[in-house]
Amino acid sequence: MNILRKIPTIHEEEKFYGYIIGLAIEPNGDHDIPPHKMYASFDNRGVIEIWMVPDIQLFQMLAERLCIMAFERNVSDTCGSQKLYIEKKNGQWNVDLP
Repeated sequence: MNILRKIPTIHEEEKFYGYIIGLAIEPNGDHDIPPHKMYASFDNRGVIEIWMVPDIQLFQMLAERLCIMAFERNVSDTCGSQKLYIEKKNGQWNVDLP
């Protein structure tokens, strides 16, 4: 039996999320509006966590970090360094390394 749980949304208060490892967009049947559900996956100390991304600005910033992570993994055997803290200050998202 599968138990569904609510997927949390990335919030404005500073939080450590872990290594960015994936992004997804929920398919939307109405092609005239942007997708309303976007997701980010993080590896946080060996545990995979999925979070809803609240807006396209943060999704774009996470996409840039994911590309860096993919490049780092492609050129070396390390897991990459995109271990992220996320917060929103004065209306602007900040996605930063520790």
